[in-house]
Amino acid sequence: MIWDKVFEAGADRSAVTPDGKKIYMPTGYWYLGEDGGMIVANAANGDVIKRVKVGPAAHNSLVSLDGRLLFLGSQTTFTVYDTKDERVIRQFKDVGERAIFPFTVDSRNHYAYICLGNNVGFDMLDLEAGKVITRIYAGKEKIPHRTHGAALTPDETELWISDQLGQTLFVYDATKVPPTPKAEVKGLSIKGHGWVTFSLDGKYAYTHTPEVFDAKSKRIVATLKDENGVPVSGSKYFEVHMRDGKVVEMGSEFGMGRKK
Repeated sequence: MIWDKVFEAGADRSAVTPDGKKIYMPTGYWYLGEDGGMIVANAANGDVIKRVKVGPAAHNSLVSLDGRLLFLGSQTTFTVYDTKDERVIRQFKDVGERAIFPFTVDSRNHYAYICLGNNVGFDMLDLEAGKVITRIYAGKEKIPHRTHGAALTPDETELWISDQLGQTLFVYDATKVPPTPKAEVKGLSIKGHGWVTFSLDGKYAYTHTPEVFDAKSKRIVATLKDENGVPVSGSKYFEVHMRDGKVVEMGSEFGMGRKK
């Protein structure tokens, strides 16, 4: 154990800069104080560098693949920070309906896709222009419960969102602006926490169920099982590649776009 600390307010889904120097810790979905936001800590020892205020229910944070930007979701505000000094670059208010749940971004930091809190669907943001492009609801009629999972395929051709209670994944053509419906993946074995992500090579899709999907055919190709052969699942998967005992490549539970 290198260090172990308890932080004021809390530490929700955190992010680390690619150089391993800073940790960004949202104060928590449960923390509704106006001073909510994030704690910036030294990753080497856990010392607090600063506390950044943004508002209630700061929840999910994500650092861009190039390490330049930090994305933070709070109650209905999505904020983009510069990782050099935590300066606010962009801020989008009144997105996500009642709350910002999981989100994802493309590799160029151009578009963000924000899950909705009251219906299955997403808001699409233009991060460069600083505007909301559209709000899209899944299905022929609105599905009245939250969306809890959004992921781009690594080649950024598709966006998948999770209807966790309806046990369905909705697939959109992400090459179009706004994205258009493309497919539905039904029959997930259990309800759950949602979330969607992909293997780094883009071949496989994972969500909160034991099933592993072929991303191209949208068919089940494997079932995750424990050492006793019992199906097992979790809502947040990510892939890690190691060489000579060191991490050389890593995926993300946020299903970030990775187009080269």
